[in-house]
Amino acid sequence: MKSTERNLVLTLLLIMLHKVVVAFESVEEIPKRPKCDYFNCPHSNLFWKHLEKYYFNLTKQLKVLSLQEIIIGIIALSCPLLNYLILIGKVYIWDCRRKCVRPYIEGFILKIKTKYQIEKYIATKNNDLEAFYKKWTGNFPLLV
Repeated sequence: MKSTERNLVLTLLLIMLHKVVVAFESVEEIPKRPKCDYFNCPHSNLFWKHLEKYYFNLTKQLKVLSLQEIIIGIIALSCPLLNYLILIGKVYIWDCRRKCVRPYIEGFILKIKTKYQIEKYIATKNNDLEAFYKKWTGNFPLLV
């Protein structure tokens, strides 16, 4: 990993740690009970396991996501599809938490298909279907 990439990763981690600690007077005041978030909840953990299976079905590549990869994304390799799925997965979990519903992979897949339709509409309006198909056909062959 290059020095600049490492510095970026460390900066992002410090920003995230600051967001956790800033609400408390000291580290000792951080609640000891588990908080359900993107990666520390039985429902979220199950969702990420299902996302790993979904990714395998799309690409035939087995990938077990680490906590760091869920938080930051995959920076060591070029994985635009998996990074996109992780990003949309975090948005989907946040939407589910806001609506007080459990995150299910079927709802996530529906969200991906909706994004496909929206991006296709925008590409059609902007007369840029070639770039759209290059992105989606190569990355999401099961949706096209």
